[in-house]
Amino acid sequence: MKSFKNHELFNEIKIYENIEISDQRGLLRKPFFNLSENENFKTVEEVIVTTTKKNYFRGLHFQLPPKDMDKMVTCIEGEILDFFVDLRKSSNNYGKLGTYHLSEKKGESILIPKGFAHGLTSLSEKSTILYVQSEQYDLSYDSGVSIKSFPEQLENLGNLKLSEKDDNLPLLSNFSSPW
Repeated sequence: MKSFKNHELFNEIKIYENIEISDQRGLLRKPFFNLSENENFKTVEEVIVTTTKKNYFRGLHFQLPPKDMDKMVTCIEGEILDFFVDLRKSSNNYGKLGTYHLSEKKGESILIPKGFAHGLTSLSEKSTILYVQSEQYDLSYDSGVSIKSFPEQLENLGNLKLSEKDDNLPLLSNFSSPW
C-alpha cells in the first residue's frame, strides 16, 4: 500500500492513499497492492462491488467469528460517508461511532478491521463502492447493529432510507459482542 494514516479516533482504522496515473487516455487507479504484506490481509477471499443511491444507508454490518473479516473499502464513483463502530469489548472505544468521507476524487481506501461494524451512505446521486475482503461472505455468520443506535448521528444525516434488513437490525445496546 502507498501510505496511510490512522483515523483520528480509531488507530485500527487506516486510510490508504491510492496510486493514480492520469494522461490523455484517462485514469489508472491502483487502490490495493501488496495486500499480502498488510497484517490484515494474508489472503484476499472476495472482491465485491456495490452501488448505493443517495439518502440510502447500508449497515452497520459485520460477520461473526470465526468468519469475521477485514475489509478494504474504496469509493470508485461518487462520494460516501463511511461509518464504523468498535465492537471489541476490551477497547476503550467500544460502542463508539466513527466516520470518514471517501470519494472517487479523494483517491483513498479505508481498512475496516475485524471487530468493527461497517456502514455507509451515498452523498451523491449514486455511488459505486469496491470491497476487498479477507473472508468470503457467509449468510449464516452475517450480522449487524442498527444505525438507530446513534440517534444524534442519524438526525444529522436527515431523511435516510433503510432496507428492511437494515431497519430490523438490533440496537447496539441489545447486541452481545463476541469480540
